[in-house]
Amino acid sequence: MNIYVTQFFLIGGSRLLRIPLAILIAGLLSRAVGPQGVGEWSMIVAVAVFFHSMCLGWTQAQAVRMGREEWLDRQSQSKTWAARWPLIAVGIVVSVFGLWFRPYSFFEQLTGLPSSWWPVALIYLFGIWALAEAQVLQRTTGRFSIFAAVPLVLDLLVASFLYAILVFAPNSDAIEPITGIVVLTAVLGGAVWAWEFIASHSSGGRASRRDIVQVATFGGPVVLGAAMGYLSDWGDHFLLQYFHGIEQVGLFQAGYQAMLAMMALSAPVTVIFLNKLVDQLRHDPKAEADYIRRFVPIAVLFWLLMIMPCIAVIPWIFAAVFGKGFVAALPAFLVLCIAVPGAIFTYLYTILFNIQERTGRLAVFAGAMAMANFAISLTLIPGMGGVGASVGSAISYLAVQILYVLDQHRRLAVSPLVPVLLLLVASIFGVVQLIIGDAIVWRLLWAIACMGILIVLGRKFRISENNLVARLMPRRCAPIAKMMDRVLTKS
Repeated sequence: MNIYVTQFFLIGGSRLLRIPLAILIAGLLSRAVGPQGVGEWSMIVAVAVFFHSMCLGWTQAQAVRMGREEWLDRQSQSKTWAARWPLIAVGIVVSVFGLWFRPYSFFEQLTGLPSSWWPVALIYLFGIWALAEAQVLQRTTGRFSIFAAVPLVLDLLVASFLYAILVFAPNSDAIEPITGIVVLTAVLGGAVWAWEFIASHSSGGRASRRDIVQVATFGGPVVLGAAMGYLSDWGDHFLLQYFHGIEQVGLFQAGYQAMLAMMALSAPVTVIFLNKLVDQLRHDPKAEADYIRRFVPIAVLFWLLMIMPCIAVIPWIFAAVFGKGFVAALPAFLVLCIAVPGAIFTYLYTILFNIQERTGRLAVFAGAMAMANFAISLTLIPGMGGVGASVGSAISYLAVQILYVLDQHRRLAVSPLVPVLLLLVASIFGVVQLIIGDAIVWRLLWAIACMGILIVLGRKFRISENNLVARLMPRRCAPIAKMMDRVLTKS
């Protein structure tokens, strides 16, 4: 296998393992603290993610592009860090000030949590920032094995801790399990980031004012996009808190996190092929058009064939993991699952926006997504609760998926017919699964039917090349690979 396929299976395997781990963690947490405790945890995450997105995380967008080029040229990250650290320092000061003083009691008013919980949010903010910084360095230096391993280690630590809580302190208050998760994230994140910082030779660099301005200019639209994305992701939670209380937030959050865990399985394409395109564009100016013409359709086809049977059985897994206390969360979760098959499009096309440095366009799309989600949710949540929030989320995700496809194909003058057809099948599959409900047999039969439609489309438009699967998969899987090649390609 070539190096990019090896990396894909490495990171993809890690993501695959993280799905049951994420569901296990959600299940253990829900059993340890109940719906109300899950709601309180959601509010802590919401506050930490807000400050990370607005004050710190936006500087990481340019770091991948700048850092990758610097690493290829100098085997160092010192100049990239030198251009970023003044902006990061400002972000840290603003975050600490905002959480310490909490102007207008925003923390208490939005989350419904007591003021004594703000240090928990601050420590968690540090943890997720440190982990994100470490993963940026791992991506730019090509340390994909560590990139894949660190999240797994954290998930295993958190799952073990929650299991210990259930066994040895089953009647503990919600603050104790939540604080434990926060501390584990901060300690592991800080340690890994320090290690990667040293290994990537990130210290001792000098940056001009122009370099700092470049990072700020590139990141400016990212802040707007992050704000819109945050409103889309967390606005529903705050609306549910306002209209229905913290327990409804916990029920919705259970399904929302399960949806994100399934979507994240397609994320390795972003990690790997951003580096691949940066490398190729140094020598081939047509690499972007070739990417959406040849790679995107086959990646989407394989993803849909893999994810459809998973979605068909997910209601049974959800009920088994979360238990009777979260039965009321299942209808909202089934609505959210509509957007899961098309998640691959968001990841595949985000690569191009980053390469093209069109973060402003991403911000526009994120704004449209957030406005649509918030408007629909504000209309439906008072009467429908979590189901109304899920409708807003699903529609906004689908809208962004099609916007990404149409924008890039128009820009690169490549016909969007094949990806649009694949997205249409994916969306219809999700809607019909919602109509079927939790009847597993009928869900599986519909998944098989849609997989047959995908195979017909793949053969008609010659999405897969002869012997492509055999070339990509390990030799020990040769019989399976040859069978897939016969199914996906015309003889």
